[in-house]
Amino acid sequence: MEAEVCNPGVAMDSGNPLLRAVFLRRLRLTRLLLEGGAYINESDSQGQTPLMVACRTKHTDSQSTSRAKLVQFLLEKGADPNIQDKEGRSALMHACLEQAGPEVVAL
Repeated sequence: MEAEVCNPGVAMDSGNPLLRAVFLRRLRLTRLLLEGGAYINESDSQGQTPLMVACRTKHTDSQSTSRAKLVQFLLEKGADPNIQDKEGRSALMHACLEQAGPEVVAL
């Protein structure tokens, strides 16, 4: 599975490898995928971008970074906070719906 996650061109059940890395809150892997050419605003079949996934994910384990740190990183790398998914929700709306906390919403 790690080999699939590291290849930006391989589709995965949860979307593309960048979306999977963001869902798992792996900052280093997210950075490597972006440096390798992954498109920061690419959306999945639901129209969700990596920034939206970062605002929503509740996954946490010993390798996960904080949600706020990941969201800040994606914004600094050019993630567009104004893109809407197929339900018309932006990343900010996802953050509010998932009660991501004031440190994420403020970004």
